[in-house]
Amino acid sequence: MDGGSSDNFIYPALVKRLVVPLYKVSDFQVQVGSGELLQCEGEDRNMPVTIQQHTLYVNAFMLPIASEELVLSDIWLETLDTHLVNYKQKFITFMSNEKLVTLQGDTTPLIEQS
Repeated sequence: MDGGSSDNFIYPALVKRLVVPLYKVSDFQVQVGSGELLQCEGEDRNMPVTIQQHTLYVNAFMLPIASEELVLSDIWLETLDTHLVNYKQKFITFMSNEKLVTLQGDTTPLIEQS
């Protein structure tokens, strides 16, 4: 999840591996964190994404992003209505189909370099 990203993005190799249908979109470029402009190559609509036994349905633009396979952005968060995010404990809680869902991120401490 990337709260600073403007849209959901999916890596081309993942699109190919999953054989997901792509829809043509107007030509547009996306500026990534490095400042580089990347060309959007299509859109996958209503793609099922299962995270910790919970299925989400998202639209994602295919973009040759560097290290991620799927980036969920503010656009996805907007579909949740009210939700609780705790960046320190790395979880998000929201209502889905009248059930409370919590997705837990990896809390393993990063190895510090000396």
